[in-house]
Amino acid sequence: MDSSDSRSAASSRLKSRKVLGMGGEHGHKSKIVRLLGLDDFITVYPPGFWLWQSASAILFIIIGFVSVLCPWISLSLLGEHREEGSNYMATRLYGATIAGMGVVDWITPASAYSLVLCVSLLRCSHFFFVSLALIVSFFADEVSQRVLWGIALNIALSAVSLFYLHQLKVVNSPRARSDSHND
Repeated sequence: MDSSDSRSAASSRLKSRKVLGMGGEHGHKSKIVRLLGLDDFITVYPPGFWLWQSASAILFIIIGFVSVLCPWISLSLLGEHREEGSNYMATRLYGATIAGMGVVDWITPASAYSLVLCVSLLRCSHFFFVSLALIVSFFADEVSQRVLWGIALNIALSAVSLFYLHQLKVVNSPRARSDSHND
């Protein structure tokens, strides 16, 4: 390869890098990274966010393992008193799914992507809301203290997840970021 081909190739590479926004000033993200939406990092977390993320992960893991290892406990909490083994397989599958969700929540804090954290909070809130709907529909005719506690607990847990979802979006909105840079 002669020197003119080498210069042409170098010039072509330089032009490609400029078009893609790669290289250049520090602190500016690549256009490709911005196009793919990979620059949506969380920079500020609301107070108590990581505590809630960890607590909900631990709660899911405990619910899951109890359902897998001792399905009769989960069934008795739901008011099911059938002969042994009738719903054990379904309860164990449910437990494995819930435990998996807990493990995903446990490792989610390693991610700083806002989409991952928002989906995790939405899934958590959705789980508690669906649990609430199931409690209300199955125990509508039987209003006991246990049912009322279940309803209150699911409302509270769903509300906490939605609160942190909202706070995560508020403290990381472009306006909040620009306000913090102006201070």
